[in-house]
Amino acid sequence: MYGLSGALLLTLGSYALSEYIVNGESHWVWSVPVALCIGIGTYIATRIGQNLAKEHLHVLNDFVDDLFQEVEFYE
Repeated sequence: MYGLSGALLLTLGSYALSEYIVNGESHWVWSVPVALCIGIGTYIATRIGQNLAKEHLHVLNDFVDDLFQEVEFYE
């Protein structure tokens, strides 16, 4: 999603800017805030997902650590 946001911002933003410079107006200017909203929305969603998965990852990490300690004990 970050790639999509960056591609939209770069291509459509460049097109909107060049059209604005040449014609004095552009209907593609909306692409810049849309691309920024997609990027910000993706960032917020990933932060929420990380916070939701934090406890499960801690449990999984403890489980894997216990397994490695048992393997070292038997060696």
